[in-house]
Amino acid sequence: WFESTASIALRKEMIGRWKVQMITSEGGTSLHSYRVALGQRKLSVDSLLYELIDIITTKIYTVNRRLSGSVEISEHDTRKDEILERAGVAEGIIHKLISKVAIFSQECYAVCTVIKDETAARFTSICLDEGKNPHVPFPYTLQLREVNADEISISILYDMNENVSWMEKCLIPSIIRWIDNIVNGTFDKNRVRLCEGTNSLIGVEEYTRNYREIKDQFGREVAKNWIDKTSAEKFVFEDCGIATYLSVLWTSRNVRPKRFVDVGCGNGLLVHLLNNLGYSGCGVDLRERKTWKGMFPQDELVECALDPSSSMSGLPEGGDFLIGNHSDELTPWIPVMAARSCLPFFLLPCCPFDFYGKLPRKGTASLYEELILYVKKISERLGYTVEIDKLAIPSTKRTALVCTVPPNGLREDLEEEIDRLLEESKKGRVFIARAKQEKVRNCSGMGKEAREALIERIVKRLMEGEEKGEEWRKGQTLTLPQIVSLLSPHEKKMMKEQCGGVQTFLKNQHQIFKVVSGTVSLRDWREETRCAPEGRLRKSLCWFHANHPDGCPMNDKCTFSHSPVM
Repeated sequence: WFESTASIALRKEMIGRWKVQMITSEGGTSLHSYRVALGQRKLSVDSLLYELIDIITTKIYTVNRRLSGSVEISEHDTRKDEILERAGVAEGIIHKLISKVAIFSQECYAVCTVIKDETAARFTSICLDEGKNPHVPFPYTLQLREVNADEISISILYDMNENVSWMEKCLIPSIIRWIDNIVNGTFDKNRVRLCEGTNSLIGVEEYTRNYREIKDQFGREVAKNWIDKTSAEKFVFEDCGIATYLSVLWTSRNVRPKRFVDVGCGNGLLVHLLNNLGYSGCGVDLRERKTWKGMFPQDELVECALDPSSSMSGLPEGGDFLIGNHSDELTPWIPVMAARSCLPFFLLPCCPFDFYGKLPRKGTASLYEELILYVKKISERLGYTVEIDKLAIPSTKRTALVCTVPPNGLREDLEEEIDRLLEESKKGRVFIARAKQEKVRNCSGMGKEAREALIERIVKRLMEGEEKGEEWRKGQTLTLPQIVSLLSPHEKKMMKEQCGGVQTFLKNQHQIFKVVSGTVSLRDWREETRCAPEGRLRKSLCWFHANHPDGCPMNDKCTFSHSPVM
């Protein structure tokens, strides 16, 4: 088919995206073909093909959201012959595809067969059980050819008789992007990385199975009854992922803490989940949260102020494993506290702090990456064996450090090294724990009258020039500077003092305003894809029903209350 079908060159547009064109042959097959300049890396066709195969087989879960990962099947696996026979090939590279949810096949395998004479690869996925295929259920072939010294032609062929929507909308654009990244050095394997990938220290299959069980057994019920102001969808399932990771890590290494301590435990959910998984431990935080008594009264959650700069830090007694989950200013101190008791620890950093304040920016890396390297350096200088991994959680701050005590112990001059670390960072500063009652600095402390008056003024400006008609009036879209111009000097000063400014104020009024890329508009809930579950009514009153001249655009389908709750 490669010889009989004419190749179509696809040129790179000025905006940086690839044009994708398609032709359909008489046999019902579809061909996508284009050329790519070799850019910074002068790769051979063979080298590019094998790098692309490596990405497609190991990173496909980054595109296919039904998957949590893939695991290569060894040459000696007893299922190999059956898989190859079902795929209709004599040999190939086999990966087991790990499905996130149980409705999809738990025995799905992807087979990649290299056709060396054609510089091509054929990809097939088959299922050995009755579950639905979570991946591309039909074969497709990818071929590379050298056009000249500076260009390579790439062609993708598959059967048009199948449902190819996901293939054309997601997979092919991703393959194009991967190729572009390879030839321009983005996927350079020699580049220094903080870690190898997501969940690289544990088994992906074990993690997926355990996460599904924890989420179904505990997470959904906690989310349903969540009483904290934070997002249940994010924080509950994020902690389910962290609890799963720790459980699988401890099991795989045959380590079971007798008593873990979650330093800066916040709402206490991670402690609650680990306790329910059979691990004994407690959490400590500067101030009690309402979830402690309201949701987790049976768990040991301690309110106390730690002094990590002292050898008598105030940690609960008996702990043999420390956890730091987004522990803010305590993050760099956790290695120190752990080292003084010769304890292993798990650290998931978030906000960039050094020992005495904000972490100063030094290099060209991102501030978050600098934070990870900073904490890694502290831990290594204390004598720890440090491993870095990325967690499969719904957070941009998901890089974790797993630190263990080596067989020969930590360094002998530990206290002297701690003194050196602190002195290097001190610069006349001292550690000050945050106040028990923190000042609200997100514009939510504005008075009700002032808030409502400002909302009314902004809405009036957005609705300017809109005449009443048959359609619900959405108003216009304005830039943030245009909205700022509506504020008085006093209001601007008040916003600045509250930290965050106009954008934070508008985002706090999430029901009313939509803020995207520096623009502001009224939120049209008919266009929102993420609403409350069907049949579940939010407690908040519908602002549009009470204030918009055309009422609520959702009418009886609105998930906000249209009458005051008595």
